Amino acid sequence: MHTCQPKTIERYRQLTKYITDATADEISITAQTTIASLKHVQLETALRTLMEQRAVRREHISARTFRHVAGVLQAALNEAFRLDLITVNPMLKIKLPAVEQREAEWLTPEQVRALRETCRGDWTFALVELALGSGCRRGELLAVQWSDINWATRTLSITQSLEQTAAGLRLKTTKSKKPRRFMLLAALQFQRDQQAEHRRQTGTHYQDRGLVFAQPDGDFLSA
Repeated sequence: MHTCQPKTIERYRQLTKYITDATADEISITAQTTIASLKHVQLETALRTLMEQRAVRREHISARTFRHVAGVLQAALNEAFRLDLITVNPMLKIKLPAVEQREAEWLTPEQVRALRETCRGDWTFALVELALGSGCRRGELLAVQWSDINWATRTLSITQSLEQTAAGLRLKTTKSKKPRRFMLLAALQFQRDQQAEHRRQTGTHYQDRGLVFAQPDGDFLSA
């Protein structure tokens, strides 16, 4: 766990609550069973019951969430096996449901033009232009700093991502942990001029985090 990002740890804790906070007998009894006594039949029964539990916005939890819960159990029991707490991982004998595959969706040229026209003249225009031109994730765009821009070569380097955690917003490395570079967009010059005006209006209350996309006072935008 100490090697995981804070957001990943939060997600793991959310997933484990599907087991530890469950009210169904098949699940709660399994949650109270010692690791050494846990059998795959008992674990499979608990997981099948979990599939029928109501979700927050659905009749029951999705196959994708189910597999994520199972993945956390698999990792935990693998660690127990590594530490010689169990002789075999019972999850190895459990068949998980298939996850429905969805095709990626993308904007049509007409939708792109409509989006650009809607944002033109607004602070979001430069953000949308960079998103369309680079395909970067939202957190990566909100983490871009002026120091990531080389005005001489007109290139932008993506090296960080902004992440929302229970403790607040934080900067982290990108998923690939490798910088990606893109040609600079003219919209970023407009963004720099607009931010300079915000800085002038805010005065000493401006929080200079070096961000390209920030609130009028220079603070992080919500990720």
